[in-house]
Amino acid sequence: MTQAIINLLIPILQPMGVSVADITNYVETCSSYIYAIIIAFVVLIVLLIAAHWLAKKGNRHVIRWTAVLAFLACIGVIANMVVFGPLKNNLAQQFAPKIELNEETLEGSKSAIQAVGEQGMVLVKNDSLLPLSSDVKNINVFGWDSISPVLGGTGSGASDGSTAVTILQSLADAGYTTNEDITAVYTNYTTTRPGTSMQEQNWSLPEPTVEFYSEELLASAKEFSDVALFCIGRSGGEGADLPNDMYAVIHGTYNLENTVATPASVQNYHYTEATYWNNSQQYDDFDEGMHYLELSNTERKVLEMIAENFDNIIVLVNANNAMELS
Repeated sequence: MTQAIINLLIPILQPMGVSVADITNYVETCSSYIYAIIIAFVVLIVLLIAAHWLAKKGNRHVIRWTAVLAFLACIGVIANMVVFGPLKNNLAQQFAPKIELNEETLEGSKSAIQAVGEQGMVLVKNDSLLPLSSDVKNINVFGWDSISPVLGGTGSGASDGSTAVTILQSLADAGYTTNEDITAVYTNYTTTRPGTSMQEQNWSLPEPTVEFYSEELLASAKEFSDVALFCIGRSGGEGADLPNDMYAVIHGTYNLENTVATPASVQNYHYTEATYWNNSQQYDDFDEGMHYLELSNTERKVLEMIAENFDNIIVLVNANNAMELS
């Protein structure tokens, strides 16, 4: 019975952002109340039918109306028990009055966020390039992630990035000038990060191929600065497993559910409903067996191009998970 209710609620609540796990948990938590409602409904039907046979003709409508009102009262009591019982905390968050935080609290929160962010940054390797010398004023910033960095994850890892400082802006704030011609390569390619959420997993890495960097552009970039920064981005979070075979994702054959789930429950397995669109017409961004947390073929080729043209190279990994960087 509870599974039937779960299956009924999934197509209704999942588009609203409620995960299957949460729907299942809510229904199972309230299962005793659900059974109580079902029992009350069965009793109502029995009384409505029995009134025809056991009560006198003039009293039947009284018994039926009394049964209906008793059933409605029972529903009201059970609903209140649910609201003030197992779902109290969840509903309180939705209907609680909003609190306006004072400026001191807001500034304290921002300071804490900045401190956590700074502590979360790790310098993995440094061949005496960082910190940059004081005479460096210009930087060539490569990588599509530079215009649309990963600012959070999915589900509980999601965050509001509307007020976040971007990579390019942070460099400008630090006094550096970035190469606008290179940035234009990415903004002209696409400005929309592929949708990766609890409802949709588009794992595309919109990285332009090396053909987008003309000889004239690279020559101009070398005159602009001998420092190149390459940004790599990887999303992730709650509600979907990271693909361990990106080649299969690209070709639409990533059907892990057939090997990990029972045949009867395959339709409920949504963790690998993955899509990918970038460079699929020209060549594959990933070879067979390559996973999401390693460099794509395009990223490798762009890095090789950067290495051929610049001596001072910085790689910025902007990811929610530890990447394979060998």
